[in-house]
Amino acid sequence: MLEKKALIAIGLAAIIIAAAGVWFMAGHEDSEETEGKTVTDMLGREVAVPENVDKIVCLSAGTVRLACYLGVYDRIVGIDSYDAGSKGMSANYDMATYRIAYDIRSIANVGAEDNYRDIIKTGADVVFTSTTDSSIADVLQSNTSIPVVAVTAAGNIDLDDEKFDRNIELIGEVLGVDERAKQLIEGKNALLSELDGLRKASDTDKRCYIGGMFYFMQGGFLRTTGNYAPLDYAGGTNVMKDVNGGNPYDTSPKEIAESGAEYMFIDVMTYSQSKSAFAENKEILQDVPAVKDGNIYATMVYKYYGTNWESELINAYYIGSILDPETFDFDLRQKVESVLDLFFPDSDIDYEKLVQCQPHSFEKQSW
Repeated sequence: MLEKKALIAIGLAAIIIAAAGVWFMAGHEDSEETEGKTVTDMLGREVAVPENVDKIVCLSAGTVRLACYLGVYDRIVGIDSYDAGSKGMSANYDMATYRIAYDIRSIANVGAEDNYRDIIKTGADVVFTSTTDSSIADVLQSNTSIPVVAVTAAGNIDLDDEKFDRNIELIGEVLGVDERAKQLIEGKNALLSELDGLRKASDTDKRCYIGGMFYFMQGGFLRTTGNYAPLDYAGGTNVMKDVNGGNPYDTSPKEIAESGAEYMFIDVMTYSQSKSAFAENKEILQDVPAVKDGNIYATMVYKYYGTNWESELINAYYIGSILDPETFDFDLRQKVESVLDLFFPDSDIDYEKLVQCQPHSFEKQSW
């Protein structure tokens, strides 16, 4: 009897030891799976992310654009309804350049930050969002158990803003593409430096009106801004005030008539609306130098679902070539494609495809 009890005890001990071994190995394997790093996102949140991130979900304005800039389009497994094209005007879909460069619509539509079930179903390793509310990011992370990293797509961030660089560096760090991030930042800085040199060598201090700006789903000829980076890079003088926190606003025909603008540059985002509004106010505008001399030109879409940051450079080169063609002397097509190659690696987007999708760009207008 004692011998039988001893055997039972030995057997139980063996089971306990084996179970402990399984528990130890499981704990060890789990610790390897959760091995990673901690990053500080653009909302100041500390987020633990995996060492290797193969699948990402991109939500809200600008996140898909930034991921495409980093050359990780093939890692995106979920997008929101606007990038999927199920929300917003379908006619405007290609006004965001990255949607021309890559087949964004083919990616799974997960709706928005509150659609936890569909986000989980993607199997994403990390979610990127541009929400400005840290509580939304926190709740999303809590309800999906997926790390959520916030970037910023604020409309007042331009290419020469350190926040743009930080966005790129942050995504590069999370996805392990630091070299690509460095390449993009150095590349755009080189182009900004080139523009600065051209601006300083040029006599481009001409008075310019910027129209057709798009803001909160509204645009048109009278929608203007006093804060237009492409004009600053090219060296022209903006005749409109910088108000509304640097964001676009509506001006009046009278203000434009009194501005003394020598050139007008109209964003093609709402081209037809701008053309109609100009026609309606042509009588009051007829003595504006730009109108009298026929110096009205159309530029690429600057902002749609965030800023088309590549268009800051493209529009700057184009505006410079109009204001001072002797100094800004280059093949515009080649210059545009060099910018597209920098921002959209491994894409077949080119000058023709861009202009086809955003018609009337780079054209002098006979309004």
